Amino acid sequence: MIVVFTGVDGSGKTTQAERLRDALRERGIDARYEHLTGPNLSVTRKLKDRVGEAFLDREDEVQLSDGGRESSKSGGSKTFQPMGLFFLYRGTWQSWYNVVANRDADVIILDRYLYDDLVRVNWKYRYNADWLAKLRRLVPDPDLVFWLDTRPDVAWERESDGRTTLEQHERKKACVDAICRRVLSNSTTVPIDTSEQSIEDVHSEVLTETLAAHTSTHD
Repeated sequence: MIVVFTGVDGSGKTTQAERLRDALRERGIDARYEHLTGPNLSVTRKLKDRVGEAFLDREDEVQLSDGGRESSKSGGSKTFQPMGLFFLYRGTWQSWYNVVANRDADVIILDRYLYDDLVRVNWKYRYNADWLAKLRRLVPDPDLVFWLDTRPDVAWERESDGRTTLEQHERKKACVDAICRRVLSNSTTVPIDTSEQSIEDVHSEVLTETLAAHTSTHD
């Protein structure tokens, strides 16, 4: 059974995914947790360690520049946009790797999925949302998706690294909404607004939905 957590930064994806893993294990269920951006190849890990921070700075610089804003009308920065292909490849590869590497588990809990890299290239590189949505067929369909949402001002306050402005959070939320509405199935998606709910209340809903889905897959 594949369970995916997706949604805006600051909505509590990692917190809820890890709490779900622990709760399922306490009930004797073999639950495995994987994060989309965790580099499983040594070469990827080395690249991330050496150039990751500089790349993020450059990415933000292009997006926030006046030229970057203007380029959004014509499809994105011509010199920087090809980098979006890297994230599409990374998201597809890592999503498959995380599933295959844990194929013997009862429940695979994925903290972010290809969907989140689709959001990234739509937001930062201005790739067309309709075209990106077609790429969902490249990865296995999850059995259950928790779409965690929160208001931009709340997400901004929760941000740990301080890289993103409130305006950027507002733009990114619009991209998250655009992608999720195109790629998520109504029958397997549980949307949860975490803006005003406690961590425990959200966890309770997540656990209840997961146990119900787990039971139905074993009937």
